[in-house]
Amino acid sequence: MTAFITSLSVDSWKRGFLAGIGALSADGVLAVIVFGLSSAIDLGAHVRYVYILGAVVMVGFGLLILRSHESAAPFGRPGWQVYLQGFGLGLGNPFQIVWWFSAGLAFAYAGGALLFAGLFGAIVAYVLGFTLLIHKGVGRHPPTRRWIILGSAALIFAFGGYFVFLAVGGV
Repeated sequence: MTAFITSLSVDSWKRGFLAGIGALSADGVLAVIVFGLSSAIDLGAHVRYVYILGAVVMVGFGLLILRSHESAAPFGRPGWQVYLQGFGLGLGNPFQIVWWFSAGLAFAYAGGALLFAGLFGAIVAYVLGFTLLIHKGVGRHPPTRRWIILGSAALIFAFGGYFVFLAVGGV
C-alpha cells in the first residue's frame, strides 16, 4: 500500500492523498469490524497471545519497510478512481487485514475506544503528512526517502515492543 501511495505522491500530492484516503477508508471498515469483535468476544485469559501476535506483525511490517524498494509504478487514475483504487487495495490487502486482526485487535484490548481513536488520528496524520512529505521531499531530495523509511520502521518497532511489554505483564 505504501509503495502505491509513494509512487503516486512523487508526481502528484493530490493523487497520493486520494489513494491514502481510500486506504484509510478501508482501515475504517476493518477497524469497525475489529472493535466490534473486541467488544463481543471476551479473550480475557488469551489476550496475552493477541499482544504477542500483534508484536510479531508489527516487527514483520517494520522489517518489510526496511527492505522496501521503489518498485511500484504509478497506475492510478485521477479523482474518485484513485480513491477507489486505494480503497480496494486497502480492503483486499492481506497485510492490512492481518494487521487489523492482530495488532489492531491488540490496540482495542490495550486501550479501547480512546486508543483506537488516537490510532485512527495517527493514520489520518500519516496519510496527510506522508503524501506531502514524499511529494515535496523526495522530489527535491531523493536521499530523504531513506530517513522516512527508517523513522517509519522505528515507530512500528516501538509499538511491537509495547505489545511485548503488555504480553509479559506490563501495565
